[in-house]
Amino acid sequence: MGSASGGRSRGFYRAPGPLLDTTPPELDIVTVSTPEEVYEFEAVSVRGFGSDDECIEPGTYHPPTVLSDEAMKMFIGRVDGQAMAAAMGYRAESAVGVFGVTTVASARRRGYGAALTRAAMLTETGLPAILAPSKEGEGVYARLGFEHVGELSIWIRERPAP
Repeated sequence: MGSASGGRSRGFYRAPGPLLDTTPPELDIVTVSTPEEVYEFEAVSVRGFGSDDECIEPGTYHPPTVLSDEAMKMFIGRVDGQAMAAAMGYRAESAVGVFGVTTVASARRRGYGAALTRAAMLTETGLPAILAPSKEGEGVYARLGFEHVGELSIWIRERPAP
């Protein structure tokens, strides 16, 4: 039987409203729409949260069936055709959840994460956005108008040992 472990994370909120588009000119933001792009999204996410040389079997975390969920939007940030950043937005009834914002280490501090966050906020919905940032990302989100509103409990279900 598996066990669960938990932790705490800060919850951030941003009221609905327009955002100034400061997307770097070299960054192309692609809305994921094909199975190949799902795999590309997954690969850049793993590199962004890990290291530039990490790789996984395609479909490990995000199978292409994620494309059938109309509430889920996934975005890739490419520079010169190479995936450098990723983010997801999930539209619920009363808010958009922003998840998995990451930039590969070699491309950080160029505005790519902020640009992908803006895309994932799905501002055209007119809904507020919520997220649970890493400590390193809090400044980026504050500049985008997010405010700390409370603490979240994070529970992770661990798999049983082999």
